[in-house]
Amino acid sequence: MNIPWWHDFYDEALEAVLLDSPSEEDNLAQARALMTLLDLKPGARVLDQCCGNGRLSLPLARLGCEVLGIDLATGYIAKAEARARCEGLSARFEVQDALTWSATPPRQAVINMWTSFGYSDDDAVNRQMLQRAFDSLEAGGLFLLDTLNLPGVLHHFRPRMENRVTTADGELHLERLTRLNWERGLMLKDWIYTLPDGSRRVKHSSTRLYLPHNISALLRDCGFVDLKICGELDGSPLSMDSLRLIILARRPV
Repeated sequence: MNIPWWHDFYDEALEAVLLDSPSEEDNLAQARALMTLLDLKPGARVLDQCCGNGRLSLPLARLGCEVLGIDLATGYIAKAEARARCEGLSARFEVQDALTWSATPPRQAVINMWTSFGYSDDDAVNRQMLQRAFDSLEAGGLFLLDTLNLPGVLHHFRPRMENRVTTADGELHLERLTRLNWERGLMLKDWIYTLPDGSRRVKHSSTRLYLPHNISALLRDCGFVDLKICGELDGSPLSMDSLRLIILARRPV
């Protein structure tokens, strides 16, 4: 049986390059934007699907939310738990699969950030994550999905990107090579790491290419209503230049 690529994709190298924000203020600003868009008040119960190392879960908790974060990456969850415990935050973290796990008791809001959706080339599998979000919400609760805006990504398509970060062990370099498989409707990436010791590591990922109306249809199939599409967390309209697609959807009362 083949193990899906995302089960062992997220490691310390990727965390250092993409998940460790250089500014806690930026994270806090995004958390405030989320609370405004979701109309959340301190004490609100929030589920962060695919929370990573707690980059947004922890700021939400600092703003007064009761946060539950889940992720498959055991190392990320351990770090998030340690930070929450150290700060005495109302946040807890569990190693869970967002395709199969839903929260009990239900939450007032569920968030799924930074293109954690659409990893399978099977729409039925991707739909499971949206259904688990629906199942995790109380009546009237809101789901916020942050993913790729396909028109914007194609408009600004870059087949090669580089990142360099300085770690405690030295410089870490990441080269990302991206290609599009139109027949299968996938964005395929090769992630080529050069580690501080000079060794190389190569990983691969794929993301399903959805237009906004395709994701909207999947959300409605799950039972969501009152969909709202934005281009940024500030609620600004979606455009051809938007790299992000923000969709708000409500579980019916």
